[in-house]
Amino acid sequence: MMATVLGGVVLALAAATLTLVSLVRQMTVHHLGPGIAIVLAYAGVGVVIARRQPRNPTGWLLIIFVLLYVLGAAATNYAVLAYRLGYHGLPLAAGPSCWPPCRRPRSPCSPWSSCCSRTAS
Repeated sequence: MMATVLGGVVLALAAATLTLVSLVRQMTVHHLGPGIAIVLAYAGVGVVIARRQPRNPTGWLLIIFVLLYVLGAAATNYAVLAYRLGYHGLPLAAGPSCWPPCRRPRSPCSPWSSCCSRTAS
């Protein structure tokens, strides 16, 4: 049962990632082909193994790998959409603009002199 739920979560995140990729305008076969193949193959095999042999860690590792892979792809495209393309109204776009906090001394010549002086708009 848990394997099916995690498989559904992977598919939902994959759909959200495809939506973000289309908004970022990176929807090309070269960009998406390997990712779709990895997600379908690893998630499919992982769900089948985890459902049939729940004590076998291989299925769970495949599902967790794909879940982290899709989560990373979604986060990358979300960051591009929020910070590079200027969609500042997104739900998590204002939070990490000043993370990690600056602990460097500010000087006129320092490249970090204004790293935390920006405010999210």
